[in-house]
Amino acid sequence: MPAQSLWSSCRPCLSPRSWKSLRALSTSGRPQRARKRNVSALNPESLISTDFVDCVGAKWVTLSFPGLEKGRIGPTVEYDREQSERRPSIPFPDHTRGFFYYAPQPGLPPESPSLRFRCTASHLLSSFESGYDLLTPDGIPWQMLGLKATVGYPLLRKQLLLEKLITPEFVAKWRKHVGQRIHPARMLFGMHQLFPVNFAKPLYVHLVCPRDVKLLHLQYIFLANKPGTDITCYPFTGSGLAHFEPSPTDPQSMHLRIDRIIE
Repeated sequence: MPAQSLWSSCRPCLSPRSWKSLRALSTSGRPQRARKRNVSALNPESLISTDFVDCVGAKWVTLSFPGLEKGRIGPTVEYDREQSERRPSIPFPDHTRGFFYYAPQPGLPPESPSLRFRCTASHLLSSFESGYDLLTPDGIPWQMLGLKATVGYPLLRKQLLLEKLITPEFVAKWRKHVGQRIHPARMLFGMHQLFPVNFAKPLYVHLVCPRDVKLLHLQYIFLANKPGTDITCYPFTGSGLAHFEPSPTDPQSMHLRIDRIIE
């Protein structure tokens, strides 16, 4: 029998369901591509119903803005990373449906605006006000600080400038002070602002001052001596949320207060 007819006469021994399972196994090891989401605006007052996006289960989401040159893609954002050695990405949770938007943080200085995600019940703009901001596993709002757009994310910076959400003066002022690797949750704009702490690691935060950004590194704050020895260790485990507050007795000092134990 000719080879062609022999091949055509063969029948797969796997059922359609088995073929689907085999295909899933063969592709499961591939890197997950970022989901592309078209967004017309980031100003809450300029949003339209088609800006509603579904990020559920995605590890990365790429925002595409109007007028991008062919072949160019906007910023890619992720939800969070696990606190492990390899730090794999954590997918966006089940309720991540709503609108990306850029706005100031209530009660904080003008340098504090950030890109956030408002979870809403539907694509209707009327649901924006009754919605709520997406939170990180630490329990603080998920965000990408506008300050980071001064040194990276050029297409996000272009969109923010286009919508007049930031100014060229803002970019020029902060570009030389903000690093690419600054964690948004640990960039503090004032006292009483919550930030995550890990009780088994040194603590570092970035303080946004009127003219620059200062690194505050508290390497020994959670260290203690083992009983009866001079050996230091981290006797605590877990994480929580904390804030700084001024000392009631010394104007040159501040206290660290633990607000909540997470684990």
